Amino acid sequence: MESKMQTGVLLVLGPIIALIGWMGFYPQAEGPAEIAKALMDDPTMGTIGSLLGYTGMITIMLGLHYFTSRLANSGSNGASYASVPSKLFLVMIAFFISGVGLELATIQADSLSQGQLYQEITFALGGGFGLVVGGGLLLTAASVILSKSYHLLVGAIFVLPGIILPISFLTQSGPNDPISMASWMSLMFGLVAIGILDIRSARQGNG
Repeated sequence: MESKMQTGVLLVLGPIIALIGWMGFYPQAEGPAEIAKALMDDPTMGTIGSLLGYTGMITIMLGLHYFTSRLANSGSNGASYASVPSKLFLVMIAFFISGVGLELATIQADSLSQGQLYQEITFALGGGFGLVVGGGLLLTAASVILSKSYHLLVGAIFVLPGIILPISFLTQSGPNDPISMASWMSLMFGLVAIGILDIRSARQGNG
């Protein structure tokens, strides 16, 4: 029950912190040059947005790691499908820690061209993120559906972003594409819902 409570709290807090950072503070610009300029023009907002956004994403990845680890150890029909994403989500934490460094380096860059270079590296790494996390989400969906430990809709939460993220990378449509944005938002709200279910289940188990 303690594991469910921990996972639930992470899955609830992660999306909330990430959305506050990305939507509330981080500059809403497109392309490495535009983002670099916006970050350097307003370093305070950029720093707050970057720290909150990436902290939220690290919290989400940690929550998904615990979530899939529990599925992998459940002994259910879908357990084998959760083993790989459990490791992938843990690896992605290192990616987001690197992302924080690149954002702060952009803000503190000596010139716009240098800041743009850091953002181009961030964008390049983002492509790998789409492929890795997209695959991890699809495997998680398969595990949830086959394990039958959650409602079928919980598995469906992972399907759309699991498909859209790799496509977004392959077509270079970017995170601000309406379809990509819709899939991300559905994942964020879905994770909060899963977190609430886990917290409620943990409390009932302790009661």
